[in-house]
Amino acid sequence: MDKIRAHLLPFSVGKEEHINAKDYFRITKEEDGYETALFGRKLVGQLIHTSRSTEGHIYTKEEEEIDDMDDMEYMDEDEKSSVWKKRETTIDEFILWKKDTAPSQHDPRKIALKNWIDLSKSIHEVIHLD
Repeated sequence: MDKIRAHLLPFSVGKEEHINAKDYFRITKEEDGYETALFGRKLVGQLIHTSRSTEGHIYTKEEEEIDDMDDMEYMDEDEKSSVWKKRETTIDEFILWKKDTAPSQHDPRKIALKNWIDLSKSIHEVIHLD
């Protein structure tokens, strides 16, 4: 399990910082996938490998610095701008989690991933002008 570094959860977590995952995110390897509980909810996961031509990247959300603290004081949460920073870490596999049951072949996230990769290959193909 040490090799798996990325997880795609079926919900967002309102926390943008490191957590002590080794203590709080205990994953059990099952015959056909993985199981865990997070925030009291059972999650069932499936290992997804990216294709050889695909390289996954990790991005982290960072708050943009505002020069004038007085302006920041009156801003709503939606007005505060965030920046997504690309990290050096790359992934070639991740665990796709779903609440209560394992992700099926019809899971929209699996379909989107496959379709996006196919589309990406198509738009990057060389077009010969003969």
